Amino acid sequence: MSQEEHDKNLERFLGAAKRRNIVYNENNCSFSTRRLSILGYVVEEGDIRPDPERLKPLRELPLPQDKKSLRHVLGLFAYYSQWIYDYSRKIRPLTTTTTFPVTEEAKEAFFQLKKDVESSVVKAIDDELPTQLPDTTNAAPEWSLSEAITVGADESGPEASSPTQQPVLNDLPVLRRSQRIRQPPTRFEAS
Repeated sequence: MSQEEHDKNLERFLGAAKRRNIVYNENNCSFSTRRLSILGYVVEEGDIRPDPERLKPLRELPLPQDKKSLRHVLGLFAYYSQWIYDYSRKIRPLTTTTTFPVTEEAKEAFFQLKKDVESSVVKAIDDELPTQLPDTTNAAPEWSLSEAITVGADESGPEASSPTQQPVLNDLPVLRRSQRIRQPPTRFEAS
């Protein structure tokens, strides 16, 4: 996307937000940036990775010497597990540790996991994913237009409309997800 396309899209977005009375705090907004740090992550050029500033405690994490420090290490690695390929296999030597000092296998797993978190990157947008939805014209619909919600002309709030009207809520169509219940819910006795 070129800078000109970006600026045009941003202008359209901000115009739509203004029409809906959505206000942004300009001090907390970043526009036209290639790198964004947000919620402990860094988004840059289509990649998402853990924020290196937040990884300092992980880099300084010592090898566990007792059960309490092992639980701390396991919790920290569990937090970053989404970034580690084949996490459950790699963490197994640590989760099965019962003696201290830890075995050589557990020590290797510990250092490998630290290295994996620091070097991890996830693509924000997978280029292999299709950009168009598949044609489902013959498939059964998973949703249907709701028939009864419109905003009334008076200030009294929402009111029911006739099913023949196009349903709207604040000038937008209202969608309702339909789901068939195949079996009645099981009832459990209170204990």
